[in-house]
This record gives sequence, structure tokens and C-alpha cells, in this order.
Amino acid sequence: MSNKLWSFTKEDIRYFTPGKLSDEPNLEIIPIKGSVHKGASGYENIIYLSDKKYLIGTSDGYLIVNLNSIKESNTFKISINKVLNHEFESPRNRLSLSKSSNFKSYENNFEFYYSVPNYNKTSSIKYQYHLGGLNEKWSNLSNSSSLLFENLPYGSYTFKVRASIDNKLSDNVAVYSFKIDKPWYVSNLMVTLYILIFIYLGYVVNDLHRKYYRNQRENY
Repeated sequence: MSNKLWSFTKEDIRYFTPGKLSDEPNLEIIPIKGSVHKGASGYENIIYLSDKKYLIGTSDGYLIVNLNSIKESNTFKISINKVLNHEFESPRNRLSLSKSSNFKSYENNFEFYYSVPNYNKTSSIKYQYHLGGLNEKWSNLSNSSSLLFENLPYGSYTFKVRASIDNKLSDNVAVYSFKIDKPWYVSNLMVTLYILIFIYLGYVVNDLHRKYYRNQRENY
């Protein structure tokens, strides 16, 4: 243990070892969250046992970490497990994940659930999303594995979500696309009707002005 410098964070346990080909140290990350080792900040302790085995003291016992058995996985994927849709104050409906769908203007509340299957339970996993059609920037990383959008305006949307485990992004981005139709009062038919009404009103007002000025001239 003499050649390792250890540190404890909320997300993991880390240690530095001397670089083999340079003076720059190597950083290794053990995916054990602070909630697992439960060490009081500033009072963490670790004892070398043998053959890359270490004993880590916790607030209610100890952990034995075997560095030989820690296998670093460089690949993992995220999946959208289910998508729910509902009208205001109505029951939620589970949607098909295999195809894009169109929804009426009042069916504009969506709830997404997602996860990374078969990941190390001691790892720190966070999620990041963006909703194309509403914004194009990725959100901040969050521990939450579900998300609710309420009262979305009409338009086409693409929900994207990715995961980060121990500071590594997932190999894929899970995607779900959908469209919310325009409300009836801004449909193409109604917009055409509004234009026709506006033209008609303009004609009526113009005709009334012409009649008014004509009467004014006749009276004089």
C-alpha cells in the first residue's frame, strides 16, 4: 500500500500509483459509492491485508476490497423502459416503444423511465437528457431515472437520454420521438378561416367608410 495515495469521494474511492513511463501518476477508480463505505468525511481509513486486498473501515463495520476481482467495464448501454402519456388529471397510458406516435393537443404530458441494466450496484450512475423540439442542450447529470414533462406545446419532439457510470458515458443514446398535434383553434383550416374572416371584416369596414364619406358629400 506504500506506493498508493488514496482518496474517498461521494461517488467512488480513488487511488494514485506512480507512473511507469513518466512522472505523471496513474489514477484508478474503484466504483464504491460513499453511501456504501459510509466513512465519516476526513476520518476514512484503509489497511493493506495482502495480495491487493484492503480493509476499509466504515461507521458500522468494515469492507474488504480485492483489487484483483474488480473488473472495469468500458461498455454499457442505456434503455428507455417505458413511456407514459396522460391528459390533465387523467389516468396514465403506457405507450409503445417500437414506433413514433401522434397525440392530440391535450395529451401533452409525458413521463419517461430509463435505466442501465446489469451494472455494478456499487457504481455511481447518473443520467443526462435533452428534449429536441423544446431545447437542444443536454441537462445536468442527475441520479433520477425518470422524468416528467407537463403541458408541452404542440410540435415534434425527440427525447434523448444517456448515462454516465463512474464518469464514463454510455455507448448509446436512447431515443423516443413523438408529435403533439395543433389544437383545433390553430389548425390549418381554422387559420384559413381566420384569414378569410379578417379579409371580410376589412372589406366591410372599407365599405362602411366609403358609404359614410359618400353620405357626407351628398349632405353638403
